[in-house]
Amino acid sequence: MVSSRSLQWWSCSCLLLGLACGPEGVKAIEETDTDTETDTDAETESTTSGSTTFTTAGPTTGLTTANTSDADETAEPPSASTTDDCPVGTENCLCDVGAACEDGLSCEDGICVSGPPCAQPEGEPNGDEASAVELADLGCGDPPETTSGVLDGVDADWYTFHGSAGIACFGGPSAQVTADADVVLCMYFECDEGNTMVQCSPPSNPSDSPDGRSGCCGTNGVEVGSVDCGFGNGDSAQVFVRATAVDAACMAYELEYEF
Repeated sequence: MVSSRSLQWWSCSCLLLGLACGPEGVKAIEETDTDTETDTDAETESTTSGSTTFTTAGPTTGLTTANTSDADETAEPPSASTTDDCPVGTENCLCDVGAACEDGLSCEDGICVSGPPCAQPEGEPNGDEASAVELADLGCGDPPETTSGVLDGVDADWYTFHGSAGIACFGGPSAQVTADADVVLCMYFECDEGNTMVQCSPPSNPSDSPDGRSGCCGTNGVEVGSVDCGFGNGDSAQVFVRATAVDAACMAYELEYEF
């Protein structure tokens, strides 16, 4: 016959060995499993449309990992700007060799930019014969006179002076200009008496002014062979000088002239 002490020892041994040795052993094992489930990390998986989330939690730490494979991971890049709407030669647009900028703009580092206002000297505007700036009169053989001006863009500056003929005059009227770029220079004449006949010295070429006066033109200088007002009329004349810029720019210049 098994004593109660032996039965108790046998039940405890079964419990220690994790064996279901009887009703009490089973109950003890169930309680042990419950405690184990409480202390063991739990893993939960939940699935939603287009994404899967795994959550792993333990007694002291938690880790969540999300995989959004269906999300749009790349943003659409901005459209690149083009020069289609920026014509060459206009403000803030490209300028290149042979493609000058519009009036009032200058080409700097390949871009047409607006510069500061072009400072004009006293006497402007003098863009036609009627508004020509009066210069000091000269006689035949007098030393040359000088004046200065500024051309704004494809501008024309007009000057006028009276030239008096003499008995012993050698050579004809002339004018030269000094500037940072080419300037077309012209001299036109109107005799005090008689008809005006002008001969040009190469490389200057014959030209008529907008108001119909005869004269000569050249680049950066003009040479006149003779001014003939007819027999007995002398050769004194009113002289009109025109300086015209070749390129659009704000450009200072110095003009020297003689009769």
